[in-house]
Amino acid sequence: MISDYRIIVYKQFHVGSARCLSDRHLEMLTRAFDRPRGQAEHALGGRSAISRISLDGIGPAVVKYYTRGGILGSINRRFYLKAGRTRGEIEWRFLNRMRHIGVRAPEPIAFAWYGRMVYRGWLVTREITDHLTLAQLSRSQGNRIDRALKDLAPQIQRLIANRIHHVDLHPGNVLVDPTGYTYIIDFDKCRFTNKSTAMLKSIYTRRWNRAIVKHGLPPELIKWFDRQLF
Repeated sequence: MISDYRIIVYKQFHVGSARCLSDRHLEMLTRAFDRPRGQAEHALGGRSAISRISLDGIGPAVVKYYTRGGILGSINRRFYLKAGRTRGEIEWRFLNRMRHIGVRAPEPIAFAWYGRMVYRGWLVTREITDHLTLAQLSRSQGNRIDRALKDLAPQIQRLIANRIHHVDLHPGNVLVDPTGYTYIIDFDKCRFTNKSTAMLKSIYTRRWNRAIVKHGLPPELIKWFDRQLF
């Protein structure tokens, strides 16, 4: 079930949220949207840029800026054609859906866009503080990896059981907090699929293993996918 939400206009920014955002929140967010951005923090991260903000009464949050990569990104990095829901709204809805089915993902706070026919877009989520990615953990803190993998396995199984294709599921898109809980991130371009669960398992396995080989992560992560998950 998707939480009810409304979209309000503030200084020509359209901001959607299930929360009752104050003018102070909106002012802080719109300032953050125009703030200089840093790239994703790790080699396995996606193409989006992020910045951090602390929202009064809400706490630490991450602002995700949707950007293009590749050849098209060199021509048009930040603007998208507005046809239906924006990328931020779609990902915000997916995050709500994931939390409803028991997949641990960052709490969605708001999404926003600026423009009409073409737009720039953002997503705001609660920050997972003091985290490492699963990729970082596998390289530096092997004693914590078993607990994190045990926590992650049922979440991936829920994705498969609900026929949800996270198109970029790899150890760089899994965050691990200090207690060992895992969070799956980057649901941009996530989609429901009519593929069989067996085919979806195969797709997930290929994407996971390709990232491990490409970035030189411990091969135990491949063995885990084969042994524990399937």
